[in-house]
Amino acid sequence: MSPEDDTTSADEPLTLSAETSKALQDFYLERDDRQRRFEELKAQATAAEAGGEKASEKISSMDAFTEDWNASQFWVG
Repeated sequence: MSPEDDTTSADEPLTLSAETSKALQDFYLERDDRQRRFEELKAQATAAEAGGEKASEKISSMDAFTEDWNASQFWVG
C-alpha cells in the first residue's frame, strides 16, 4: 500500500453496509420506543400520584428502564 492509497481512503466518506445501517435503524427505533414508553409510564405515575392512587399498581414492567452505558459508572476512570 502506497501513501497515496492512505490519502485516498482517508478522503472517502465513511459509509455503512445496508445490513449495518438496518441494524442501526433498529437500534434507534428500539431506543426511541423505550423512551416513549418511559415517558408514558412517567405521565401515568404523575397522574396517579396527583389523584392519590398508587403509581406502582399502574406500572406493569421494568422493561422500560435500561442502562445508559455511556453514563455508566464503569466508564468513569
